[in-house]
Amino acid sequence: MDSEQTRAPSTTAGAAGFPQIIPEPQLLTLYSGAVQRPAELDLELAELEADERGLAAWLLHHLGAIEYDVDIEVQDDFAPEEVPPDALAEAYELEILPDGATITARTEPGARWGLKTLSDVLKAIPVHGSIPAARILDWPTMKTRGVFIEDKWGPDLMELADWKALIDYLAERKLNNLGIGLYGCWCVQYDGRITEWLMTPVPDRPELKSEWTIRWYSPSKDAIEEITYLPPIFEKDLLGKIVAYGQEKGVEVIPYVNSLGHNTLIPRLIPEFAAKNEAGEPEEFGYCLSNPDVIEFVKGWYQHIYEKYLKPNGVHTFHIQCDEVGKDFCKCAECSKASMEEMLKEYVIGLVKHLVSVGVQDVVLYNDQFTRHLDKNTFDEAFMQRLRDEGIFDNIIVDWWAYTNACTYPDVHPNLGRGLRGWVKPMTCYYNWSRWDPRQKNVAVMLELGHREGAEGAASYSVFDPAYTLSFDALAEYSWNFRGAGPMHRFEEKWAAVRADGDVLEAIRWLDRAFETDLLNVLAYYAYTYNRAGKPWPRQYPQEALEEVVERAYELDFIAEAGARAAHLLEGRTDEVSLNLIAEAARMEALGLVFAVMRDVWEMAHDDAEAKRDACTAALQVEGARDAVVEAMALIEDYKPHYLVPCCLRDMSVLWEFSGQLIEDLNEVAAGERQWPALRWFVAGNIAQREWEIEWGSQ
Repeated sequence: MDSEQTRAPSTTAGAAGFPQIIPEPQLLTLYSGAVQRPAELDLELAELEADERGLAAWLLHHLGAIEYDVDIEVQDDFAPEEVPPDALAEAYELEILPDGATITARTEPGARWGLKTLSDVLKAIPVHGSIPAARILDWPTMKTRGVFIEDKWGPDLMELADWKALIDYLAERKLNNLGIGLYGCWCVQYDGRITEWLMTPVPDRPELKSEWTIRWYSPSKDAIEEITYLPPIFEKDLLGKIVAYGQEKGVEVIPYVNSLGHNTLIPRLIPEFAAKNEAGEPEEFGYCLSNPDVIEFVKGWYQHIYEKYLKPNGVHTFHIQCDEVGKDFCKCAECSKASMEEMLKEYVIGLVKHLVSVGVQDVVLYNDQFTRHLDKNTFDEAFMQRLRDEGIFDNIIVDWWAYTNACTYPDVHPNLGRGLRGWVKPMTCYYNWSRWDPRQKNVAVMLELGHREGAEGAASYSVFDPAYTLSFDALAEYSWNFRGAGPMHRFEEKWAAVRADGDVLEAIRWLDRAFETDLLNVLAYYAYTYNRAGKPWPRQYPQEALEEVVERAYELDFIAEAGARAAHLLEGRTDEVSLNLIAEAARMEALGLVFAVMRDVWEMAHDDAEAKRDACTAALQVEGARDAVVEAMALIEDYKPHYLVPCCLRDMSVLWEFSGQLIEDLNEVAAGERQWPALRWFVAGNIAQREWEIEWGSQ
């Protein structure tokens, strides 16, 4: 395409001018030639042959209209010696020269990633500037790189367009896997009922569905909002369309469907399936595995999901989860004849064999029930031999999860799987409905573990929120090219240069420092949706929180300051990531402010001295902090994706509601109608826990 002179080695000065991209390419060779920023040119997709349109659509989507020749060659024998054989399916070679580019790959996925790299590089060329010509030889470290979206608040309100946008987001980062939680239940309670999700209909079981009601205060309407809904993915039966769209974009969409653990909806609604107590009475959790109807139900349901949604779209991976079953199991006379370990293994073997028999190639399950909850590692050699004898050893992938930022755990190591294939599962975004919770360090910890112990994939535990783009990009970087990623602080600086700038990174670091106080979980409402032994229900929020932070005034002030500093650094920005971070900063500042003020009032109320108790001044201070809460809620309402607004505002609304009550109580103290010790420190039947409608007004 160009002269040999163009391909002469670049100078050191030229090398400094080549742009950074995420994820980092494996091998980069710079030439002496210079590539100018391409001029614009309109291209018509309709002029292309039908079999070329998939790749060309990517070209147009990523590059826009450019005047620059791009040749794409898909060669069955493409096999550079530097590329590991198991990575050839996604490998590509890209030459970027002054008069055009050439992409060579063995497959269309490889060519697609080459186009994405070309797009990232060309877009980074300064206006009227240039970069060195280059050759990039690239491939992923891990075969599977993706995100598991838990069935939780937020995802349960995503429409088809939102799922498609998420797939595009992943593909932009060369992430090729999207897990979607289809069934899961938790002991968390809103409205006095545990949380349960079912995200696809179950054939011949119309009673199996989970309807949600969420209430929150809307600053824009100055009123209580309420919605009752079935998840759109369930109500409109969207999974097949999501899977098909993922295949178009090189992102394999797979189901995560729990059964033994996180399982209350089905046994509650079908009592004959439920685990039994010693008296043979049904519990509202788990299955009775000695009931053959249960086994046939699970097999038939999973087979239906595979044959309806996955198989027609060429997807042959299924995640059966089986996490956090614990140590309690069915105690009926028949189930009691076997140990829990024996029943777990027989259940998994039977289910995996059935799925493989109908065409599933890879069955994924979590590690924890096998390596943690039974107080030993049950991946013993006898079990491995049984899997080989049953012909399913090569079909199983163990998903090893740990979500701490500092380290992993002794029972979370792929090499404990005795040769079973492995994924690692860090966390990228969670608890976002309640508080800031950064996990990019956890990504680095878990990907280092996976790289060291030969895991073939990484699929993070998550929901989706654009504010956590740093964590998602870290997952992309460390799973594609772990060797090139480097330590997390260095990647954060690269991320700022590629995605934002130093101010955005500094804002995130302020939020992260506040997280490191370990107080955000104490302050935010979500921790009090768990029914705990010895605690009244509904939980006495914010009283329980105030009891913990009364001696931690400094940390409360720091949290407020961190939010304010982050907000200042982000002021005036309009990109999606910054807008979502602005909402996070405002929420953090509001949490710090309102708890600092409430703490002061708490001390006044519990001080024996009657002097210097100015209830009017205290009421004004609480009102000012409440204004900050409302302002943060307004920013959430304006800047967060529509599907996150109800759940984010619900938890904040409890604080809004209580602070209004506290102002009312303080005014009564000032008027002599209430004594200081009679201040109420929680709202019984708060907005997140009451099942009846209420006319609250603006207060």
